[in-house]
Amino acid sequence: MRTYSKIPLAKLVKQSSPRLMVELSEIQIEKIKNYGEVLLVIIALSAVLTVTAVMPGALGALKIFQKVRFRKRLNYRQKTRKLTRTFYYLKKKGYIKTVLEQNKWKIIVTKRGRSRMNEIKYENMIIPKPKSWDGKFWQVAADIPTKYRNSADAFRLKAKKLNLFPLQRTLWFYPFDLRKEIEFVSYFYGIGPYVTIMRVDKLDPADKKVIKEYFKKAGLI
Repeated sequence: MRTYSKIPLAKLVKQSSPRLMVELSEIQIEKIKNYGEVLLVIIALSAVLTVTAVMPGALGALKIFQKVRFRKRLNYRQKTRKLTRTFYYLKKKGYIKTVLEQNKWKIIVTKRGRSRMNEIKYENMIIPKPKSWDGKFWQVAADIPTKYRNSADAFRLKAKKLNLFPLQRTLWFYPFDLRKEIEFVSYFYGIGPYVTIMRVDKLDPADKKVIKEYFKKAGLI
């Protein structure tokens, strides 16, 4: 049975342990606009959606967020107040709901919250860079029908922002595995079936030289 009621967030926040690691990197948190969005991401990424399970990661993210954005530290009381206000903000916006199940307060990410979460992921997307490069390039090919021209244009713009190299208008290259990110972008625009991603073992020497120089100048390899 689910019981909807006003949750004693301040009490739950104070009871939470701040020692667990946050699931977002400092770079990702720096890119996100406000702490409400950071907390929504933390909630959506949490394996167990209970208030007490989410709080440790939320506190860790808040510590990084304050350091990056405001260059200051908050004491524990200030942190818990910030978390409580942010939770209520997310509820007010309709991004989350809280329900009582078996004496535990659980968080439900609403349809509106999931939609906003996808927007945040899209806006703040980064392609992870491994410690070393294996010398191979990844190719992104997009054969998009003309009826999806607006989506195709938006996809190309995002590819440019992600620093992919455009060898041709519909063909891009990148030195690291970007399947997860490009698949998300392509389906975000509804053109997933028309985008192909593959690792290329051999390239024309002249093309490879141009592509390699581009990413060397970009500081990626």
